[in-house]
Amino acid sequence: MNCYNRFFERTNGLAEKLDKGLGDLFDFSENRIVGYRKDGKILGYLVFSFHKHYQYKNDLVIKKLVYETSDALFELCTFLHTQFEQVERVIMDTQDEYFHFLLSDPT
Repeated sequence: MNCYNRFFERTNGLAEKLDKGLGDLFDFSENRIVGYRKDGKILGYLVFSFHKHYQYKNDLVIKKLVYETSDALFELCTFLHTQFEQVERVIMDTQDEYFHFLLSDPT
């Protein structure tokens, strides 16, 4: 919650969440959550799920990406890269107009 609220304070267009606001992330059994922690403080997290694409491969669908520092973003992207052989594609809907600069192929 603290990480989200710090992200909220400096990101235009987000809605403030109360303590119960993050509960829905944990309510769905298909959700997976990965976090980046430094010095005991969560500085970023990624909420995603797998959706069947082909018989042997899934799509990884990102539901939420929250990060306070570029290090947190890069570490979360590193995690996504480690999924390369296990997923067909990563699907993410974002309003971040600069996010595509992180990718060699944004498709």
